Amino acid sequence: MRCAIIALLLLPLAVPAVPTGLNLMPTADVLDAGVTRAEYEFNHSGKLYAAPDATVVGTQVGSFFAMEGGIDNVTDRGTLYNLKWRPIADGRRGLRAALGAQNLGSDGTPQYYAVATKPMGRARLSAGVITEPSGRDFTTLGMVGLALRGGPVIVKVDHVWNDRVDRSGVSIGLVYHTLAVSGAMYTADGASKEYAVTVSFVNRFGN
Repeated sequence: MRCAIIALLLLPLAVPAVPTGLNLMPTADVLDAGVTRAEYEFNHSGKLYAAPDATVVGTQVGSFFAMEGGIDNVTDRGTLYNLKWRPIADGRRGLRAALGAQNLGSDGTPQYYAVATKPMGRARLSAGVITEPSGRDFTTLGMVGLALRGGPVIVKVDHVWNDRVDRSGVSIGLVYHTLAVSGAMYTADGASKEYAVTVSFVNRFGN
């Protein structure tokens, strides 16, 4: 935590640290071309392709044509890849929709999703569906979530479910220019609770 505070004080003014995903689910937001985000999620992970006690170190990069790609190093699963393409974006305040794939790699089971996000003032509502054809972790899940930003504080709540999976995540974080630090709580099937801390840093190539 001391290192995070020092880094926060030393950060340059670059681009805002805006997430392109909630706790459990992705959104239809993508990083702008030339923007990269580094993320360190430790203690426990809420990602659908990571074990509850996993540590995730990841990098996301925005590209042209509203595309985003990333690489995650996940405990016990090695290196995994993800891709997202947003073909629909109706201005800054309009509906946007994206298609994506995650958990790609030699030790991963591909997961494919379609998601829509609608900005509403300080809030962003997202909903979609994600499927894992091989069914190692699940088959198909519904996804719904909300992000609310007020000044430097961002709150994210989401839920994924089907007839045998029921997971929820809630987090609260602080954003300062290019740095975001958040704490999250996850519940699975309405019983077990896990807690995670995530630190992410956003920058633009050349800064």
